[in-house]
Amino acid sequence: MALNLAAPATGAQGRHAEALATYDEALPVFGKIFGADHFLTLKLRSDRAQQMISLGQYTECEAECTAVIEAACRGTRPEMSFLAAAARNGLVFALNALGRHQEAKALAREALASHPARDRASLVLRLGLARSLNGQARHEDALTEAQGAKKLYRALPEYQRHPDTGAVELAFASAQFGVRRVAEARRQAAAAHDACLASFLRTTAAPSKPGRWWSRSMALDRKRSAPHGRVAGAPGPLVQLSQHAGPKRAARTALFAVSDQLGVAWCVAQPAAVKAVMTTVATPVPPTR
Repeated sequence: MALNLAAPATGAQGRHAEALATYDEALPVFGKIFGADHFLTLKLRSDRAQQMISLGQYTECEAECTAVIEAACRGTRPEMSFLAAAARNGLVFALNALGRHQEAKALAREALASHPARDRASLVLRLGLARSLNGQARHEDALTEAQGAKKLYRALPEYQRHPDTGAVELAFASAQFGVRRVAEARRQAAAAHDACLASFLRTTAAPSKPGRWWSRSMALDRKRSAPHGRVAGAPGPLVQLSQHAGPKRAARTALFAVSDQLGVAWCVAQPAAVKAVMTTVATPVPPTR
C-alpha cells in the first residue's frame, strides 16, 4: 500500500518516469494480494495509465485503458462503473493525442451515456469530447460541449473543480480560435493561464516567505502588463516561478488539457507550453480567400 501512495505523489511532482516505475513495482504485489480483477488492482492500472499519458506513451496508454475497461465492465461492484469511466477518459485522451478524433468522439459519447452522474468523471469526458470535436474542425459543436462542461464545472464542489482548473477555458479557446474569434480565444486562454497560475501560487506560497510570494506576484503582474501577455526578452511567468519554487507542484494543481486547434499541451509544470498557448492565440488568423 505504501507504493500505491508513493506513486501518485511522485507523479504529482512531475516525476512521471519514477511514478511509472513505482506502479510497475506495485502492480504484481496488488495482483498477488487482491487478484487481477479486483477493484484496487484495476484502479492501480488505471492510475498507471495516466502516467503514460504524461510521458507521451499514448499507444501504451490506449492498450492499458482498454484492458481496464474490459475488466471493469465484467465487475459487479458499484465502484466499477466509476473506474470504467475513468479508464475511458484516459483512452479518450490517448486517442485524441494520437489524432484519432473520430474514435475519441464516439468513445466519449458512449462513456457519457453510460455514466449519467454529473460528477468530475462526466466533466473530463465532456472536455475530451470537446477536444475530439475541435480535432475534427467541428468547432461550433465543440463550443456547445464546452458550454455544457462549464455549467457542470460550476456545479461541482471545490475539491472536484480544483484538478481541472483552466481546462474549460482552454476548450473554449480552442473552439473560438477555430471559428476565427481570435480576440475571444486569446481572452479565454489568458483566463486559463491566470487561473492555473493563481492555483499554483495558492498551493505553493509559503506565508513565512514573503519574498518568494512577492517574486511570484511580480511574475504574474509582468505577464498581465506586457503586449500579448508576454514580456519581450524576459522569461515567462512560470519560468520565473520555477526559479524560485523549483519543479514542485501538488497533485490537485496538475492540469493537462490538450488543445488540438492550438496544438499544445498545457500544464502548470510546463512553462514552455503556457508560453506557446499565449503565442498561438495572439497570432492573427489569415484572411479567408
